[in-house]
Amino acid sequence: MPQKKLPNIQPLRAEIARLARPGTDSTVEKRPGKRALPVAHWSEYEQIAIAKAVEAGKRVYHVRVQLDPQCAMPIAAAR
Repeated sequence: MPQKKLPNIQPLRAEIARLARPGTDSTVEKRPGKRALPVAHWSEYEQIAIAKAVEAGKRVYHVRVQLDPQCAMPIAAAR
């Protein structure tokens, strides 16, 4: 069976690199009327873990993923 060619992930890598350096991309537009994202409510343990990571000089990211409710693979939404 012939192997399939893997997709090009360079655009994804570039986007991750851009997100890792906030404020360095001058092409980001601020769009009026954008809906605000819900505020994350961190547990006390999570807040302590985040604070320790920041104190240790580590980068901390909050990644929010929203799946389409019509997704044909509902297990993808499982926690």
